[in-house]
Amino acid sequence: MRRVLSILSFQVMKRIAINQASFTQHLLYEDLDPIAIRDLLLPLLDDPHRKICTAIGMAVASIAHYDWPEDWPDLLPSLMKCITDQTNMNAVHGALRCFALVSADLDDNMVPKLVPVLFPCLHTIVSSPQIYEKPLRMKALSIVYACTSMLGAMSGVYKTETSAMMSPMLQSWINQFSSILEHPVQSEDPDDWSIRMEVIKCLNQFLQNFPSLMESQFGVFMGPLWQTFVSSLGVYTRSSIDGIEDPYDGRYDSDGAEQSLESFIIQLFEFLLTILGIPKFVKVVGNNVKELVYYTIAFMQTTEQQVNAWSVDANQFVADEDDNTYSCRASELCMPTLGHDICMLSDSSILEFMLSLTSAKTRFRESQQEKASGASGWWRMREATLFALASVSEQLLEAEAPEITKVRVNEYPFLYARIFSSIAKFSSMVSQGLIEHFLYAAVKALGMDMPPPVKVGASKVDCLLPQASDETMHLVLETLQEAVKAGPDLVVSIEPVLLSIILICGLRMLLILLSALMLLEFRLPWCEISIIGELPNLEILKLLSRAFEGDRWEVKDAEFPKLKYLKLDNINFSQWSISDDAFPELEYLSLTKCERLEEIPSHFGEAMCIKSIEVNRCGSSVANSALEIQTTQHEEMANDAFTVTIQPPDWDTRSSL
Repeated sequence: MRRVLSILSFQVMKRIAINQASFTQHLLYEDLDPIAIRDLLLPLLDDPHRKICTAIGMAVASIAHYDWPEDWPDLLPSLMKCITDQTNMNAVHGALRCFALVSADLDDNMVPKLVPVLFPCLHTIVSSPQIYEKPLRMKALSIVYACTSMLGAMSGVYKTETSAMMSPMLQSWINQFSSILEHPVQSEDPDDWSIRMEVIKCLNQFLQNFPSLMESQFGVFMGPLWQTFVSSLGVYTRSSIDGIEDPYDGRYDSDGAEQSLESFIIQLFEFLLTILGIPKFVKVVGNNVKELVYYTIAFMQTTEQQVNAWSVDANQFVADEDDNTYSCRASELCMPTLGHDICMLSDSSILEFMLSLTSAKTRFRESQQEKASGASGWWRMREATLFALASVSEQLLEAEAPEITKVRVNEYPFLYARIFSSIAKFSSMVSQGLIEHFLYAAVKALGMDMPPPVKVGASKVDCLLPQASDETMHLVLETLQEAVKAGPDLVVSIEPVLLSIILICGLRMLLILLSALMLLEFRLPWCEISIIGELPNLEILKLLSRAFEGDRWEVKDAEFPKLKYLKLDNINFSQWSISDDAFPELEYLSLTKCERLEEIPSHFGEAMCIKSIEVNRCGSSVANSALEIQTTQHEEMANDAFTVTIQPPDWDTRSSL
């Protein structure tokens, strides 16, 4: 009978979705009216079979979408009665499941009526572990999260009302959250991870939506949160990094909620990022940044799963290196973002600390000690340290420089892959000698029988070539030549890198000598034009048919030092600004069909070498600015030879039509 009614409930739900007004006409049992159906569904919420209970809950939630509260005033009292019945845990589960579905569809009219009544009951469930099991407490927390999210959406318009609603309940909830977080994280216990994750999600909502109210509570939960953060590292290390415990990847509860260790760790770091994003709480984190960075680096170690996957499939290693997404490493996105946010803190002492890398050096020394003791995983912490800090010191890389040229990489391929990719990112902060040292080692590694990850890392240092001296460029090419001679079969595997290096070397010489350049329909962003602006001998530049795109072109100091002729034809930009020291030798400027351009920069009015400006089919404001430049050149610069040509000649008449 229960199964029949559960199927019937699905039919009801579908009919309501299709046509609320006529759904009773399509029922299997014609003598049942909407009220009778609702009365039949509610008692079934205590079904011990969770799938049937979920089906009933979905049906109740679907009907409630249309009928509650106006046409179904008994729904809330009935569900509240089930929730408070400590003698019937199935009824509690069914009512919570139903509330969870209903809470996802609440509006700003329902939430103020529901929260004051529901939250105290939910608090009783969450704070009574001796009566309610963790799955029920988790479900209660998920409802708190959904309702708080809706309150947050309302707070923009009803800030005073929502704050007044939450203020009396805030202290008790924060105390309860703290009591859950203050205990050490348990190994191989998905329920423990999940309830902490729900607590952290709720805290995240509280902090984002009610920062003023949370300011007085911040010190209450930060200690327990730190306990969870620190103790979770041990569990994460044993489960994901060392692979000796089960991380329960892909584990879901009966309601479809994820219970893996990975999802818990990601949620934990998302909350830390929220804290860093709120100025009121940044100082608290800043006072403990040394410890935060110290533990964060440990979370960034390569996991056992990644080692196995990358060792078998080099393409996966390439994909994971380039893909900025969350992963089991818990560092692909949230960890670098955390480090970036720490560096952006306004407190100068924090920035100085980051530059000194005290925590990173501590982790680095620990990896050396593990290596000396013979630990097989010593390289993980060192690789994580290199990966973690975008502003790593030159000394950190110099410690690797003597070993890297020995190319002893087969034993620890991922460490040396990270070293190569790191030097590519840190090139602006290290010495010329160190850059050339690593460049030579990378090219040498490409020419030898190295593991694929090492070749992937070494291939990334080709970006260092533009900074290398002429002697190093010759050395790189000679090394590649010898490698090709020694192993012709190797050319196929390193062909992309080989071509890249050859092209960079050749282009470097070509660009130095380049005197004229025309670009057509490249549609590049204006920020890329700075590369062209640095060409030392460029005299003629023609940008045609949307060679660059964007509203604004900013020409920086000392750009285009030798340019004499500039033509812009059908370039879609509206604003053009020029620094005082740019275009020092420009003589001729031609503008054609730059219809969105507002005006020619007044910079040319005081230019020393300018001889003429030509305006073809541009707006009247462009033509007017050209005439103003002519006036300035004639009257203030005494440059009577300067000319302006405007086509068509009757532009002023046409523009007024």
